[in-house]
Amino acid sequence: MALDIASIGERARQAVPLERLMQNVGILVRSSGAVQTDDQSASNGNSEAQENDPEATPEQSDKPEANTKHYTADENIPLRARMNAWWHGDIINQDAAPHTSADVETVSPIEMTRWTERRIEVVEFLWGNGFLEPGGAAGVRKLFLHVMPNSKQSVLDLTTGLGGTAFTLAHDQNLWMDALEWDEVLSAEANRSANTGGLGDQVPVGNLSLDAIDIAQKKYNLIYSRERLFTVAEKIELLTAAAEGLRTGGNLVITDLVLTGTDRLDTDGFRNWVRSEPITPHPWTMALYVKTLKELGLAVVTRQDSTEQYLSEIRFGWQKAVKLLENGEFNLKLGDQLLAEGKVWSGRTAALEGGDLALCRLIARRP
Repeated sequence: MALDIASIGERARQAVPLERLMQNVGILVRSSGAVQTDDQSASNGNSEAQENDPEATPEQSDKPEANTKHYTADENIPLRARMNAWWHGDIINQDAAPHTSADVETVSPIEMTRWTERRIEVVEFLWGNGFLEPGGAAGVRKLFLHVMPNSKQSVLDLTTGLGGTAFTLAHDQNLWMDALEWDEVLSAEANRSANTGGLGDQVPVGNLSLDAIDIAQKKYNLIYSRERLFTVAEKIELLTAAAEGLRTGGNLVITDLVLTGTDRLDTDGFRNWVRSEPITPHPWTMALYVKTLKELGLAVVTRQDSTEQYLSEIRFGWQKAVKLLENGEFNLKLGDQLLAEGKVWSGRTAALEGGDLALCRLIARRP
């Protein structure tokens, strides 16, 4: 059955409080044998009611009471039940399933530091072909709404990932642009996708070395980076090269996860987020970004906190995933990989909702 995304509804983007979801994460991934294809597996009645009512209000979804689904001690929890319980915050009997994710990891932390074929398949399942981040093609068009390049301008994608943002711009604006990516697996996959989609000549993806950054000076009308700089320890060199790569009047567009204040470094929320990330993050504050860009000779023309929109897009992606799972449009062999990715995004969501992090959007211009 094909999924009608519109039927999910705008209000369905509201999430169950994260603390309820996280009560179950360890239990839901407790054993590798829990991934089953039993079509008769089901979540409790409360989950079914919410699944069948995509227009449920936040008041209906956020009730503190949670039903409990009981499993015997030797009974594996089917993937569909695990996903439903994880999303809706239903409590699985902890006496029957006492193990936590600290006891058993079916996708190792080392695996999550690499962009494996399995992980790429899962993130594209969540966010769409070519995207590592929420928002999809519609999000790209919103991001560049006031600085959209035209076909006569020169553009550089500084953090190409799987190529979704670059491909959207190249297709929509008939651009011939440059793209760089420091992860060799991602750059190879982006090149493969570009060639398959007929954009290989328009968007050639090159490898960026963070140890020896090479960006042509005064070449580009637009340079951009999307939600990857928080993983880079030494941002000064990269931002300096990007600033020097802009022509007069050229724009540098950055979206990134930022600290809401330096005092957040001492919070439990920040420490929990760091532990949840596959690669140790090195976030700046928005104020530090603004200060640095000004010191590089750029005029900061836009500084925007886009956290609420970002959270909405995250929630929408995971609700879509649950719908696709129920419709049988997901490879159940990737169930534990999906839950491992869910732990990463749960960590980010908790830090965003707790006020430790924000999603910033910055536009800086070469005068």
